[in-house]
Amino acid sequence: MLGLGGNLCKANFTDEFVDLASFSNLAFYFKNATQIAVDQWKDQSGNDNHMAQESAGLQAQVSSGALFFDGSDDQYDLASGLQLGESEEFSLFWAGSIANHTTSHTLLSAEEGSYLIIKNADEIELQVGEVTTTMSYANGSFPHRTNMQLCIRKNTDRTIDVFKNGSVLTPASSPDSGTSSFLCEKIGFTTNEDYAFSGKVYELALYQEALSAGKIEIITDYLSHLL
Repeated sequence: MLGLGGNLCKANFTDEFVDLASFSNLAFYFKNATQIAVDQWKDQSGNDNHMAQESAGLQAQVSSGALFFDGSDDQYDLASGLQLGESEEFSLFWAGSIANHTTSHTLLSAEEGSYLIIKNADEIELQVGEVTTTMSYANGSFPHRTNMQLCIRKNTDRTIDVFKNGSVLTPASSPDSGTSSFLCEKIGFTTNEDYAFSGKVYELALYQEALSAGKIEIITDYLSHLL
């Protein structure tokens, strides 16, 4: 078991065994050390939206119940595409680490080039068609080789909130992310090879809803005790 750091742990451990599938509007959920292999990580949401990769040269490694992406071309396809980026809401939870803080790391992407990425060490960027929304944070907000968890929440007003280790981050500005949408089809890779994910994915879950602060706290408490 790997720790995410003492700053994440709280005295109350009641959320340690929370089932993320108990919350509504869960689109996919890839759970640590659960039905995971190099060629497929099975979705635990009940939607059978597994991530899979048949080509051995594009498969990540399994390590500590997680997938380790090499930052070159490791990538997985979702069984069913999911529409993201519209005025509709979403909440994406990622627990893991990035291996390099000077590059960008794709979390979700579409075949036509749209993406949601961790950019360098201090930005979250959503690219939908020709519309780019970049959320800038304090230098080094997303350090490399450091286990962390993020919740990226898109709200009804099209603003984006980012929670790191359970605490909301304050961006330099809060740009409108627009109304365009893209069909999320891939994990870890986009058409821009410089944005290939490098690091570990311990857990990944997507809700097609802007979850309340209370629900986010419950899920992040669970993630903090998991690894």
